[in-house]
Amino acid sequence: MMMGKRSLKIEDFDVPNSMPNKLNIPKTNEKQDHEDPLVAEVDENGQAWVFPMCVHEDGKTIYFDTPQDAMEHNKMTGNAIQFKDLAEAEAFLKFKESYSDRQRPAG
Repeated sequence: MMMGKRSLKIEDFDVPNSMPNKLNIPKTNEKQDHEDPLVAEVDENGQAWVFPMCVHEDGKTIYFDTPQDAMEHNKMTGNAIQFKDLAEAEAFLKFKESYSDRQRPAG
């Protein structure tokens, strides 16, 4: 017997409006020396990740103190891309940088 399809709505999921800081990661609302908006790092399991050093949450821009803090937060919130190794992650960053430079208008 086939059941009718049911559309899922956001209310069907237990998703908070904003993610709590479960890891007690230090965050600041001031830009420090964050040269690159995206960085590549390897986690404690040897997995390479690319993620932003700042995020926008609840109408604020949050700058992380270290890449490790940013990585943990972005992995937890699904805002990180996993790669097979650091070389592949860094190649992605180079491609993104060169692609972004070509998209900017001259002058």
